[in-house]
Amino acid sequence: MLPEPTLPQLRAAAIAGATIAILATSFRLYLRIRRRNLWWDDAWAFMSMLAIIVMLTGMMIFTSPPDAHPYGTKIAGYYMFDNGFYGVIWCARVSIFCTIIRMAYGRLRVFLKWCVASVLFTWAILFAQVFWTCEAETTWKSEPTPQCQLGRDVAIAQLITDCLVDLLLIICPIMLLSNMKNRKSLKIRLIAIFSSTIATTIFSIVHSYMILEGLGKMEFMFAVIEDVVSLLVVNLTVIASWFFKLSEEGEESSGPSAHMNTFLKGRLSGRGSRSTGTRDATHTIGLTTLADHRIEVTTTVDTQRVLDKADGTVTILPPMSDSENRSVEKFAY
Repeated sequence: MLPEPTLPQLRAAAIAGATIAILATSFRLYLRIRRRNLWWDDAWAFMSMLAIIVMLTGMMIFTSPPDAHPYGTKIAGYYMFDNGFYGVIWCARVSIFCTIIRMAYGRLRVFLKWCVASVLFTWAILFAQVFWTCEAETTWKSEPTPQCQLGRDVAIAQLITDCLVDLLLIICPIMLLSNMKNRKSLKIRLIAIFSSTIATTIFSIVHSYMILEGLGKMEFMFAVIEDVVSLLVVNLTVIASWFFKLSEEGEESSGPSAHMNTFLKGRLSGRGSRSTGTRDATHTIGLTTLADHRIEVTTTVDTQRVLDKADGTVTILPPMSDSENRSVEKFAY
């Protein structure tokens, strides 16, 4: 059995782990902002980062010396830690689901949206369970370092929900991976999600065991580890793509999965023809919804004119000026 950590060791581990996770999330958001590729998975990763700050703040408060804060403040710090822990875990899982959603299409995409709704509902139940469990027995509030004994019911609920959701996070990337063709970068991202979720599940099972056995400070230590690992896993796919210099959207591909959802990201590609003097431009815009929409704007510009006279002669006129250019816009939905 591992030796129980002291409060200074627990605080030091929490500060170090949370700092690493926050830096990783900040770097992920920087990469996405620079590429103009933000979406809902980034928003939920940001919320998970805020939750780990709440968790760390709560730990600093309720593990402080007995005379450092009023007991009411220390009790509030414990609740901040406990529900901050859930916030990190479940926001991270929603972020991973959104990462898969932005690559999915068809029935799998609809199924994943229902998974997100189920995850949010589960988080709300577990959030409330902490309060009705701890407020039913209040003797823990008078301890120098207040810690509610969450007990068997919380441990079982956490273990079941963690295993079910993590199982979905393992199966869904495999299902999507089977439909990928010549999409190296997306395949690597899906494999990263699949493999890293297994690591999160292992720490989740260990933490549930700590709660079940009521192991005190070891429970806090593994809660911190689980949070840090969960937040690092969320950022793994984006940072790995940057590290291996993979494109954010992969190679050219056909099919519904070729489009990636973003918050109003524009991509402009031009094709020119010297022989005809005609240029085409296609502008694709990703919408800020969970729906699989795409708008394509195609502009055709004539750069030379042909004058056909009544006597049958043909005269080639010079290219039109910008003010004379005629454009045709085609919107495809």
